[in-house]
Amino acid sequence: MSHPALRTDRSPKPLSSAYVDAVSTTFERALADAIRSLREPRVADVSRALKLLDGLVETLTGLAVGSVAGKLLDGARAWFGAEISRRIAIDLARTSFNARPTPSVIAVPVRYLPAGDDRVLVDELGTRLHLRLSRARAELHQIIALATAKIEALAPDRTHAIDVMIDLPRREAGLGERLADEIRAGWARYIAMLTGMSQPAAETARSAELWRQWVERASGKRPALTRSVPESAGYIMLVS
Repeated sequence: MSHPALRTDRSPKPLSSAYVDAVSTTFERALADAIRSLREPRVADVSRALKLLDGLVETLTGLAVGSVAGKLLDGARAWFGAEISRRIAIDLARTSFNARPTPSVIAVPVRYLPAGDDRVLVDELGTRLHLRLSRARAELHQIIALATAKIEALAPDRTHAIDVMIDLPRREAGLGERLADEIRAGWARYIAMLTGMSQPAAETARSAELWRQWVERASGKRPALTRSVPESAGYIMLVS
């Protein structure tokens, strides 16, 4: 009897959609979990606070999407070898992903927080990140399609294992946990930027590097990321 995951009558679109649905739900739960504990800062310059939120939201979304891409690359390496995984990573680094929303999926809340919760900037973070993570569904579909196409071109005799590669990251509890942790970490650094307080210490070296770069870009000490940077450094390296 064959393993149920290794079926030959593969249906990539339904599995891809189920995977994106599951990961998106994981990210939304992570956002809801993290945002409950975020404190509202006192700020004098509201326009600066809102501008800084843009970079924070993009950094967190890049982390979420990049974490998924990294897990897919791990799966490709395990099932198809290091060379195919490397070729997929190169294509990811060279691709500009389209994050236009799907109308049937995007629901923009007037407020993210429930009525009576007066954390205005926390609510703004929740609203913006909810919308941006919803838009990221399109990017996840494109990443899966790119990886699938590369495997079909380079290993046509082993395409039966693609479903397993796609399905494994969906079962990774760490995706949601890391996003929730980094939302809290990013918010602490956001507050420090607004209030002039010292930047808090990071719990891990990976988190420290992520937020060090964000603080430098937000304070103008480091140029904003352009497409040439992911091309030279590797898309996954920037966000995983």
